[in-house]
Amino acid sequence: MPEEPDLLRKAVIKHEAGDRRGAAQEFIHLLRQDPQHEEAWWRLSACVETEQQKRDCLQRILEINPWNEEARSSLEQLDLNPPGFFQLAQLAERNHDYVTAYRYYLQAVGNDPACVTGWIGRGFVAGMLSSPEKNGLREFFTCLGKALRASGMVTAELQGSALAVMAHRLTSDQVLTLIDYLQKLFDYTTGLAERCAPDMANIYAVERVHLADWAHYAQQLAGANGESIYTRLITGHFLSRRA
Repeated sequence: MPEEPDLLRKAVIKHEAGDRRGAAQEFIHLLRQDPQHEEAWWRLSACVETEQQKRDCLQRILEINPWNEEARSSLEQLDLNPPGFFQLAQLAERNHDYVTAYRYYLQAVGNDPACVTGWIGRGFVAGMLSSPEKNGLREFFTCLGKALRASGMVTAELQGSALAVMAHRLTSDQVLTLIDYLQKLFDYTTGLAERCAPDMANIYAVERVHLADWAHYAQQLAGANGESIYTRLITGHFLSRRA
């Protein structure tokens, strides 16, 4: 196992080279070995994607060292700043206001095209805005592809993406968020298809298989417990294909 100074040095080099996500992965690796590593938490706070993640890092630093004035000052500055588009999108999403959430996610990824969680969130709310007349799941898979490319993953075929590649590029929080979104979209699409005309119901049946495939990848990756939506699909609970 690499020594802590080596892990810290490797992470710092990535961060200084501009590889923010790669550095974050290294800092997380270090913190799994030493959760009290104050410098690693501080440097991780500069690499994370969302304001809430940054806040969590700074609060953890102050738990370790209440006299860290840099962390305290940074946390106070966050409290003074108004919420950004990403935070507004998440708030609207939690309130199930998907139209507003979609608008804010558009602005969030427009301002920061490297925001992986922003792309996944935009795709999710687009999927939840699906109707018997409009298939928003196509946009979900398009946004998922953009999220993976923003994370550094290169893929031309989403259904063929290797689990190992996802494991290398996505953080554990991003994988858990993706699982949650896939499960919600799967369940929503199941009910939606019952209100559709036959042609659209068949389209949603195919989309549901793709959602199940991705959930299977992600749940394996996260070691998630509970009933897999992939299992629910392959055990015969298919959408009926109306003639």
